[in-house]
Amino acid sequence: MNTSRCALVLGLILAGSTVMPLWAADDTAPAGVPAVAPASVTAAREHYKKALDLYNQQKYPQASEEVDQALALNPNFKDAQLLRQLIDQKYTAPAGGGNGAGGSTSNRTLLTREEINRIKINELSENDFKTVRAQIKRADLEQFWNKVVMADPNPPPEVTKTKQGHDQFIAPANVAGQVALIRGEQAAEYYGKVNIISDPAALATYKTSVQTYIQATCTKCHGGKDNKGLPLVSPAGKDPTAVAYTNFYILSNLTVGGGKLIDRDNPEKSLLIQYAIDPQNATTPHPGKAKAARFGSIADTTPQALVTWIKSLRFPAPNYGVEYVIPTPPAKEAETVPAAPAAAGGTDKPAPADAPAKAAAPAIPEK
Repeated sequence: MNTSRCALVLGLILAGSTVMPLWAADDTAPAGVPAVAPASVTAAREHYKKALDLYNQQKYPQASEEVDQALALNPNFKDAQLLRQLIDQKYTAPAGGGNGAGGSTSNRTLLTREEINRIKINELSENDFKTVRAQIKRADLEQFWNKVVMADPNPPPEVTKTKQGHDQFIAPANVAGQVALIRGEQAAEYYGKVNIISDPAALATYKTSVQTYIQATCTKCHGGKDNKGLPLVSPAGKDPTAVAYTNFYILSNLTVGGGKLIDRDNPEKSLLIQYAIDPQNATTPHPGKAKAARFGSIADTTPQALVTWIKSLRFPAPNYGVEYVIPTPPAKEAETVPAAPAAAGGTDKPAPADAPAKAAAPAIPEK
């Protein structure tokens, strides 16, 4: 074990964390797992070096972003996996309990990594399954097979309840099949145990484009304590991935004045879009003293890109099974801008496992 890895493992032990089982000593995948391209391995190491340097400078949000990029390029990278765990420790036990993912569901700011994984597995499209990168512990796969698959009187046709079927399912090269079957069986209790490294296409677009749009349009007024009924999370000093998924969850579940911020039934009516349109052309104008509208009508380029992105989300809205409690608006705003969280994840019944995404999501252009 090299010096860097020893330091990471020691850091995890001192932090009281259980070190996850890892790949072989040279960071190569086990037999049966497709090899990572040399260029991706090299690029992953560059991101890891940046992440480690940022971690040592206690710049945890930036370190988190770099290590996620390293793992997206090379999921077998042990040092990056260990560093990811160390960074998670910084967010799951924050000083004061107010800015991290730890604490009770009623007072924490961010989603936990397990809750983020639940959102990811629910939002995977059929195309996403072809390229999904994930890690699932062997013990969890065995338990899922024995308790869920073997107990299912009508398993999917591609599943055979034999030793051969079992071996094919737990094979390291069958990650996509494992994720697909766990969701296909609607085994929600296992969703949080699937560590999905890649982002579903719709959420990747959200992180790179929609979240940028929200930060430029919404969080200046709605990202603080006086959030005027829309309690978005400001990114300053926080894990960027956790911030993005938390804001996505809030926008997906919060209603304002009876309207949905992200309306999968009628994307054009989504308040996320309507509130940024000229009040004379909006079906639901921004309440109160809003700043000047960013767009003239729903036909403008960015509103149309947002409509297309919303259509790319799974339909109907899945039940994420997340316990995060959306902060309630300040009392002084409750009468003019009412807001109430919907049931976690929208509908009570999860969307069908084979529910397709309705459209490919383009990048959201800057205005």
